[in-house]
Amino acid sequence: MNDRASAIIKLRDSEREKASNIRNLYQQAADLCVPRDTDITHKRSPGSDVSLRYVDGTAVQDAQILAAGLATTLLPAGQKFFALSADDPKYAERDDVKRYFAMVEEVAHEKMFSSNFTLNVNETLFVCPTLGTGCIYGDWDNKRGGLFYKDYDISLYQIKEDSRGFVDTVILSYELTARQAVQEYGMENCSEEVQKAADDLATESKRFEFIHCVRPRETNPLSKSVKNSFRWESLHVDVKAKMVVKESGYETFPFAVPRWRKSWGEKYGIGQALAALADIRMLQRMRQSLQKLANRLAEPPMEAVQDSIEGTPDVRPNAVNWVRERHSFGGVDERAVGNFPVTVETVKEQQQIIHDFFFRKVFLQFTDVTKRMTTVEIRARSLEGLKLLAQPVARLQEELLTPLITRTIELLMKWGVIPRPPEWLKGYKIEYLGQLALALRDQQATAAIQFTEYLVGVEKVHPGASKVISFNRMLPDVARNFGVKSTHLSTPEEIAAQERAEQEQMAAQQALEASEVAGKVYSKTSKRPESGSPAEELVGAGA
Repeated sequence: MNDRASAIIKLRDSEREKASNIRNLYQQAADLCVPRDTDITHKRSPGSDVSLRYVDGTAVQDAQILAAGLATTLLPAGQKFFALSADDPKYAERDDVKRYFAMVEEVAHEKMFSSNFTLNVNETLFVCPTLGTGCIYGDWDNKRGGLFYKDYDISLYQIKEDSRGFVDTVILSYELTARQAVQEYGMENCSEEVQKAADDLATESKRFEFIHCVRPRETNPLSKSVKNSFRWESLHVDVKAKMVVKESGYETFPFAVPRWRKSWGEKYGIGQALAALADIRMLQRMRQSLQKLANRLAEPPMEAVQDSIEGTPDVRPNAVNWVRERHSFGGVDERAVGNFPVTVETVKEQQQIIHDFFFRKVFLQFTDVTKRMTTVEIRARSLEGLKLLAQPVARLQEELLTPLITRTIELLMKWGVIPRPPEWLKGYKIEYLGQLALALRDQQATAAIQFTEYLVGVEKVHPGASKVISFNRMLPDVARNFGVKSTHLSTPEEIAAQERAEQEQMAAQQALEASEVAGKVYSKTSKRPESGSPAEELVGAGA
């Protein structure tokens, strides 16, 4: 038994107990909205039918549409979804700095999209907006020689925050077979029980529980090891044997843990499924009632006048019943069974409430576009809808995309895929290029355009009012907010060179016009200009 291993196990158990309430809520929401995450507080047999947990799949479909919409607008297929620039303004416009960051962007996108990034980040984008919290791991795969990403189900991990509210600790629980454990950690580092199981074909598939804890190194008072000095400590623990099977570290935090919305004092996020949980439950009951009503109408209860029918009534198809009086046998009045149209309409209204919770209209808004709508009107509708997602998407960028991009670039530099920047070039800014990012910045562009239109009117009564704006600074910002690439915009040096060329051309044109005027004047005079006079100079220039 190892003191550090025991401390990690106790930490995991303590954090899991603290998160029991939110885990129960996640389980209830997952049963109705996220079939893939149904093992949060209880276990199911592999391959079991998860659709049996709900009778109405509206929330499941809406969660899928929300995830697909976010993935499409944040990470457009076949396009760059972020751009880099120098954090220091004095270097941002230098051509060599721009070329360097353009190269980093190109390589980072290529390596990310050629890895399993898209597959795993889509899983994170499915769970985080719906339940509220996601977790994705990024590292370098030495065996394949490339980037590697892994999304983890919400049932597998606990998190801790630092004093500023950023997640700085992830405690991941997982299982490996004895054979997998030996492959991962080496035979000599595994417990005797794991070694024994791995040596026998009959038991090599026996599963063992492990914990992977990543946290800031300074929070580990029990560690006396100096063999690695990484900023983040990484410990793998065999739970049953209570021993550390692997110790390493990271220079940058390898996990990105996005929260959709977060309440004050809470570590875990609140997703749209939790916000709509009461309405989703109500919809399940309403759908059950609708199904029972439909069954009663399809196979209604029968009524018969006493002693008016011979034998037992037969309701099988094509059955013949002998009666003594007509209309003495049949189904009860439909009004006694229930009002089917009203029930259907009520269910549809409840489904619409769920649609609104999951922003269905935002991502399916073009299904009702008419031919009379202009491109500008369609774009305006798109941006207005996407603005509804401004707050949670800003958090997604901060807690999901920024850590993943930063981690990816650091890994590519560490493994020599891209060169590190020179010492004087410290830090970089990330600018997102997807539709959602543009929607968040659209308000700034709209304000600039509206103010410019206002100045047009002011200029008529107060000439020179437009000088209050530096168009050379404003227009590039507006262009970027509209999605124009920075490489398509003229640099300040290029603009200055164009202005000098225009001034020189104008000066030459003025000189030419002046010489032509002088020539005409000379041709009309009867005598030669006096020596040294201005007229002689003009005549000489035109000669």
